[in-house]
Order: sequence, then structure tokens, then C-alpha cells
Amino acid sequence: MRLTLAVGMMLLIAAPALGQASAGGDAPGPAASSSGLTSDPDQAIRDALRHQIEAIVDGQPDYDALSPATAATFRSAAQTIQVGLRQWGKLEFVDRHPALRSGWYVYNVVFDSALVQWAIKPLDAQGKIPGLGFKTLSIWSASNRKGPSRGTEAWLRRHVESIQNGTPNYDEMSPGLAQAVREQFPHARDSIKRLGALESITFLTLEPNGMNEYDVEFEHGQAIWWIGPLTADGRAVSLFFRNIPTEVSCCQVGSGP
Repeated sequence: MRLTLAVGMMLLIAAPALGQASAGGDAPGPAASSSGLTSDPDQAIRDALRHQIEAIVDGQPDYDALSPATAATFRSAAQTIQVGLRQWGKLEFVDRHPALRSGWYVYNVVFDSALVQWAIKPLDAQGKIPGLGFKTLSIWSASNRKGPSRGTEAWLRRHVESIQNGTPNYDEMSPGLAQAVREQFPHARDSIKRLGALESITFLTLEPNGMNEYDVEFEHGQAIWWIGPLTADGRAVSLFFRNIPTEVSCCQVGSGP
């Protein structure tokens, strides 16, 4: 069976936006440049985001932690947003390296059943949240949230680094996959190199078809990768990826930038 590597915007899982609401203004806009990624500038922002998400899931949104305008809009949309969050399950972690886009800090948040991108404006002088929004990037069944197939994370790390170095690890691929990578290498190399240095790889889910889904963070962006189980001799047979767009287009609660 011949399997190919898909590049660019291939989407295997539909990820619709949930809980749309607005108090005027536009959703967070595109990054001014690829250098928008930064280390966490303020622990208080990340803690405030985690606290608010957990409060919503528990059915008790912390309106006092929101600015008055955001709180008013949030109250009208809370039930819809809460339904969406409950479908995602328990919050597992909020990444420590947000992208800074048009004054919004954008975090990837992993739940039992979803990878969700959250945007939050810096806290105001009173320590309240003046803007908050989200969009789903990937959704899966909680029953599939189990450990990855043996060796796939290490293999994926080697592969990404080999692409960036210009020497794909063809000897670790099945003949069919190796041929597909050779054909699409120029496109894949340019796409991945633009993202900058590889920073982290996070396992998301094992899909019913056996594909392991990973969130891969780079210096200047993010991509979702799928890799099938390795053969007995450690070769990959199936592999796909798609880059996450740099713009943030999400449901919004609170005034825009």
C-alpha cells in the first residue's frame, strides 16, 4: 500500500469555532511578524486564563475576574461557551510560550478531548481580563486519549530536524513514504524552515485508524503532525502534517485590539 506525506493545509479533523460572542471590535488579528513568539511575559496572565477556563468548566465563571464590559458580554454567552468547554473534558495544561499578536497573548491549551487556541488580552490596571477568546484546533474522542505508539515521538523529532537540516531520514521510512517525501521535499522543507527551531512535541491522541496525533511547537509557529505506528524495524509508513495559520480568528468575549 502506497502512503503519501501531505503538506501545508491538509486537515484531517474538522475544528469548528465554538461559543461566538462579541462586545464590539474585531477578533485578534494576524501577527505583525513571525517574531511574535515570546517566552511567557507575565505568569499572572497564564494563571488568570487557567483559572477562568476551570471556573467555566465547573459552572461558576469568575465574572469578578473580568472587566465590566467583558463580564457583561460573557454573561450573555456563558451557557453556550460552557457547553463547548464541557465537551473538551479536563484541562491538562496551558503552554508556557504564547504568541503575541496585536496585543493579545495566544496560548495552546490541551484538554482530554481537544487542542484549543485561547487568546487573552493583558490584565488591566485592576488585574482583570479585558478580552478573551478561543478557537478549536483539533477534537478527538476522550476514549482515544491513550499513550502514543512506541517510538513515534522520537521518530517525529528526528524527522523534523532532518527536514530542517536538508537531509531527510529516508532510511527510516518505508519505500512508499520515502518516495513521497522525495517528491514533496522542497515544499515541506520551506514550510518547516519558516517555522524556526523545533521547541517541543506534545502527544494529543491515538486516532481509531492508528494515527498518532502530535502538537509540534516551533520558534515561530505551530504544526499538527500525524504518524502511523512504526514497523518492527522502526520505519514510518504513514505521515501527514498541517501548519496552524498565524492569524487568530476566534470567538471573542470583550473588546478587540
